[in-house]
Amino acid sequence: MEKDLKRDFENAVDAYLNAFCEMYGLQYDPDCWVGREPGTIAEVGDYFFGFDDIRRCVDEGYEWDEVIAWYDYGVEAGMYGIDTPNLKSWMAGCPHLNGPEMERIRAASRRVEEAKAALEAEIRELTQKEKKTAHRPRKGGF
Repeated sequence: MEKDLKRDFENAVDAYLNAFCEMYGLQYDPDCWVGREPGTIAEVGDYFFGFDDIRRCVDEGYEWDEVIAWYDYGVEAGMYGIDTPNLKSWMAGCPHLNGPEMERIRAASRRVEEAKAALEAEIRELTQKEKKTAHRPRKGGF
């Protein structure tokens, strides 16, 4: 009985994965489940999708452009520590940062990276000076 359930489950999630790949013109590979754990996360092309999202895409027939807009938003927002909506909420039109708002965050991130680079350069310069002066004997003792 347990083996039958497991086999039925694996067959079902593989059928969903196959349908997902066919819908979006992706290469189907039944061995793409991360950690060889069917029904968890699948690596499809350059993307990683959880089974719930695969199932929802197949069941709802979402357009690929919208799925990828959600996926890309999630990847980028995650880099900045911004909460990301799940696929169902995204497709229902939940609030999220728009293009100009994300561009402001990208610009702020660039400024932070430039400031970090300037700080690191300043530290290198000062520590190099410290190393040069540390080797000189001091006058009057020690």
